[in-house]
Amino acid sequence: MLFFVLLLAWLVLLGAGWVLLDRGLTARVQAAAPKPSTDPVNLPTLHLSTFAPLAGALLLFAACRDGAPEAPSAPAAPTSAEETVTPLHEARFGMAWGITPAPQAGQPVALSYTPQTADGAPIAALDTMHEKLSHLIIVSRDLSFFEHVHAEQRAAGGAFTMPYTFAAGGPYVLFADYTPTEANTQLFRHEVAVGGETAPARPLGPATTESTDRGLTVTLGIPEGGLKTGAHLSVSFRVRDAKGDVADLQPYLGAGGHVVVIPESTQGFLHVHPEEAMGGGHAETAPAAGGTAAHAHEGAGHGAAAPVYGPELRFMTTFPAAGRYKLWLQVRRAGQLHTFPFVLDVAG
Repeated sequence: MLFFVLLLAWLVLLGAGWVLLDRGLTARVQAAAPKPSTDPVNLPTLHLSTFAPLAGALLLFAACRDGAPEAPSAPAAPTSAEETVTPLHEARFGMAWGITPAPQAGQPVALSYTPQTADGAPIAALDTMHEKLSHLIIVSRDLSFFEHVHAEQRAAGGAFTMPYTFAAGGPYVLFADYTPTEANTQLFRHEVAVGGETAPARPLGPATTESTDRGLTVTLGIPEGGLKTGAHLSVSFRVRDAKGDVADLQPYLGAGGHVVVIPESTQGFLHVHPEEAMGGGHAETAPAAGGTAAHAHEGAGHGAAAPVYGPELRFMTTFPAAGRYKLWLQVRRAGQLHTFPFVLDVAG
């Protein structure tokens, strides 16, 4: 388009030159020829300046046309976990948060949150999920810190409260859930700025498949073809110690283990379920003395053996978007809770 407009401008200027040349020749001929009349003849005088505005306008049009932005296109669909925010709860439910006094590193605070409807009415009836009415996950914004705690509700419809001390200053994200009777589990996200000395944010680092905590090592097994979005995936964890595979893990929150997955943006939260609780029965279990193996979701009735798990645990989840995630597996052994972090790369 620019080429043709410039060409047109050049032709206009060329034409102007020819007109001026012709005008000059005509004037010379008229001067040499006898004048038939003494009356003045008002002929238009042509100058290059007559065509300059037109040529300039054409050049300006070409420049504007060439530099004008294209019509805006529809925004691309989010393709990474950083760009994607999955709704965590239904609009009809809410949560009221409270932390007093203003949190400072190393100083205890009273932390509370109250389940309520969207218009602020208390929710009196909650169901137990994974042996608790509510679960609270506290992470630093860079996901280098993780803690899974449980606040207590003193009265139905009231707040869940607990004392808590943030070890370091900086930005944190809190995730708390509850399950209203006859409704799905609702999850809520809350950001907290903690005063005091703040360490520089730490990057997630490369993807990992092995993690160690106090004498136990866990190896992550991912599906053939890697972790991808949109599919219901099964991931496995194999637990061992210095002597080999571990097959005496104790139940934790009603299952062989508990898994939390959070995207690098901290804007989402993945629900992860043990396969044995879904009827898959893939978590290997060992019978307790004098008893038989049992799944974590099965109640231990009178005289029933306590279930044990290992060395392999399997969990199901679906990644909503490509990107980087951090995963924490928690298991209990000999009364001690172990936490194993992993970094995941998920393809689209």
